[in-house]
Amino acid sequence: MSDSDNDVDDTSTESPFGDAHISPFTCRETLLDKFETLANQLSAGWKYHVSNTEGIRKAWLSFEDFYSNICSFADRHISPYLCQKKLIEKVDAFVSQLSPNWSDHIANTEGIVEAWQDFERYFLRMCTIDHGEWLADFVSFVFNVRFKAD
Repeated sequence: MSDSDNDVDDTSTESPFGDAHISPFTCRETLLDKFETLANQLSAGWKYHVSNTEGIRKAWLSFEDFYSNICSFADRHISPYLCQKKLIEKVDAFVSQLSPNWSDHIANTEGIVEAWQDFERYFLRMCTIDHGEWLADFVSFVFNVRFKAD
């Protein structure tokens, strides 16, 4: 393998595997960016509270573990209903400590509505990927390229 083979752009979704080809790092960073956009609109000082308020820090760590796990591609296929339920549960546990009326804001406040929809849409897309099917396709692809090309 040459050095140039290691320089593959891991953000690419242009592959035979669609969204499932997004790297765990890219998935996690994109989710965090989209969540930060939302959180900044709900509570400008949220990062301070994550660092300095015990209950908020614990809720943040739980949320961070949750979305990191979704992006790790370690889980099996998760239904859209369960993804939505878990997303609301984890976001509520964290965000309700920063902005008790957050659910009203994501439904009614211009700017926050769009930030929530953008975050939620991306999260659900990442959450509902059938990672088992992707992995099987990827292994088959690698096997065919590696061994049938000889």
